[in-house]
Amino acid sequence: MTLKLGALIFSARNTYRIESVLGHGTFGITYTVKVIKGRDKNKTYALKEFFINGISSREESGIVSSCSDTISIDQCKAEFIAEAKNLIALNHPNIVKAYEVFEYNGTVYYTMDYIEGENLNSYLKQKSLTLDEAVKIITKIAYALSYMHESQHMLHLDLKPGNVMRRYSDGQIILIDFGLSRYFTDEDMAEGESPIGLGTKGYAPVEQLEYRNRKANFKATIDVYALGATFYKLLTGESPLPAKVLKAQPLLLTQKLHSLGLPEQKIQIVEKAMCPSPEKRYQSVMAFIYDINASERQRRKRGCMLSFIITIVIVIVGMLSLYFYQRHQNAKQIYYNGIDEYAFELIESNHGANHYGENEYYKFFSNGTGLYLFESWHDPMDCHYSDCTLEAKTDTATFKYSVRNNKIIFRKIIYKNTISVTIDTSNKRIIINEKDYPLRVNDESVNWDEINKIIER
Repeated sequence: MTLKLGALIFSARNTYRIESVLGHGTFGITYTVKVIKGRDKNKTYALKEFFINGISSREESGIVSSCSDTISIDQCKAEFIAEAKNLIALNHPNIVKAYEVFEYNGTVYYTMDYIEGENLNSYLKQKSLTLDEAVKIITKIAYALSYMHESQHMLHLDLKPGNVMRRYSDGQIILIDFGLSRYFTDEDMAEGESPIGLGTKGYAPVEQLEYRNRKANFKATIDVYALGATFYKLLTGESPLPAKVLKAQPLLLTQKLHSLGLPEQKIQIVEKAMCPSPEKRYQSVMAFIYDINASERQRRKRGCMLSFIITIVIVIVGMLSLYFYQRHQNAKQIYYNGIDEYAFELIESNHGANHYGENEYYKFFSNGTGLYLFESWHDPMDCHYSDCTLEAKTDTATFKYSVRNNKIIFRKIIYKNTISVTIDTSNKRIIINEKDYPLRVNDESVNWDEINKIIER
C-alpha cells in the first residue's frame, strides 16, 4: 500500500509532497516528491520509503507498522539506513546523489536526485547498441565502480542494466540502487555481521552466493564479474546465463560472443571479467578499464590505417577522374572556340544591321546545347560593333567578351561557378581563380592548349 498522492512528508530539512509512485521493491517504495517548503523549495526529488512487501502495513494516516514477527524489522531498517548513508557518502557524476535520511510515519525515508530517464534494460529493448555506444556506457559504469572501490571501500553487489539509468536530457549514465552495497575492510572482509545479498541471477558470481556462508573473499572481483556480465548484455542484447551454468559449461559464453562477430579483444575482456575463478578475473575495475582503453586505441589505430588506405584509393581514383575529365575539357575547348567564331560572325554580320536595346537576348542552339547571347552597347541607337561587350551562357558556363576593332581582346570564362579564367590579350596575361600567369602567345588569339597546361599545374 503506497502513500496517497498529495500526502505530505516532513523532515528537518524540507516538507515534501508525494507526486507519483516510481516503483516497488522488496524493502521499499520509491516516489517522486516536490519540496513545497524548506531549504530546497520547488525542487523535485526521488524519495525512498522503508516498507517491506508482505510484512509492513499502513494505516489510513500513513503510519507504517509491522504485521509480522517472522523477521527482524529493526535489522532490516538498520540495513535500509546503512544503504542511505552509503549513498550519501558517494559523490560521482555517474552515481545517483542522495541527500538526507530521516524518520517519519513510523518508518525511514531518504531523498536522492530524481533521474528523468530509463534503465538500460528498457533502453536495450528499443535499440541495438553499436560497439562504440556499448564501450562508452560500460566505461562510465566502470569509472563509477572504481570510485566506489578505491575511494570509499564499498562494493555495489547488484550491478546490472536494470540498476543503471540513462538520463533523457543528456544521455548521462547513472548507477542507482545501493540496497545491497557494503563496505569492505583491507582484509577483504565485509563490515558488519549481516548476510551478503544474493545479487541478480546472471550478474552475480558464484562466490557471492558462497559468501553467505563466509567461504569466499569479499573483494572487488564480485563487482568485476557483474561489470563483465553487464558489458555482455550491452554487446549482445541478451541476458547472460547464470554463473553456475557458465562455470559448468564455460564454452557457452565464448561461442555466443564469437557468433556475433565481435572484435577478439572485446571478447577476451568479457571472458576475463566473467571468469568463474575469481583469481583469474580482473582483480580491479581499473584493470578492466585499462584493457578497454587499450583495445579502443588499437581499434582507432586500425581505423586510421583503413582511412589512410581509403584516402590513397580516393586520390588514385581522383587522378584518373581528372585525367578523363581533362580529356573531356579539351574536347569542350573546340566548342568554346566555336563560340568565339560565332561572336566574330555576329559582329561582322550585324554591322549596320538592326539595332537591339541594351541586354537584348539572342537565342540559338548549337549541337543541341542551349546558348544565350546578348549584346550591350553604350548607345543602342548609335552602336559601333567594333566597340562592344558580349556575354554568352550555357547550362554550365558563362563567357564574357570585350571587343575592340572587331577583335576579342578580353574574355572571362566562369565554369560551374568554381573555375574562373580571365584572358587579357592586351596585357598578355591569364588569371585563373585570381592567380596571375603570363600568357605565352605570340598574337592576340588564345592558345587553349597553353591554358590547359596552366590549369593542370
